[in-house]
Amino acid sequence: MKGTMEDILILCIGDSNLIGDSLGPLIGSFMYRKVIEDNPSVKVIGTLENPIGYNDLIRITEHLNKRKQEYTTIITIDSALGSSQNIGKIIMDNSTLCAGNGVNSGQELISDISIRGIVGKNYEDAKRNIQELKNVSTDLVEDMACKIIFTILNMFKCWTSI
Repeated sequence: MKGTMEDILILCIGDSNLIGDSLGPLIGSFMYRKVIEDNPSVKVIGTLENPIGYNDLIRITEHLNKRKQEYTTIITIDSALGSSQNIGKIIMDNSTLCAGNGVNSGQELISDISIRGIVGKNYEDAKRNIQELKNVSTDLVEDMACKIIFTILNMFKCWTSI
């Protein structure tokens, strides 16, 4: 990262119609309104109004593969299912993100920073996992979204003060 907020892509994956999968689009909507206003060189894809669902991931993957060099940093954000004891945890690392793993075969996305919010239990069964995503608490998703947004905004402050 070069110490500026130029050419950053924030890719927010999820289905805004499924509460447990709406973490990415919820964050995307806030970041789009807040960050784009202050930093037009930051691009946000995936909002409540224009979500990036599983069926869009092949197109997004092709876009990232063709245009990776245009971005200094790619941040991917998605909901995830995990073990019961990890529900509510946020995992942030510098790996690729495999979106849609809980309900499909998964699609690996290029990223420099991947953020996953564990919103429910992974039953290792697509139908049960979809039901789990439907039953996730709105409060949990909103709380996790606030924490992730706060973290990203603080990262941006650090990058611009270097």
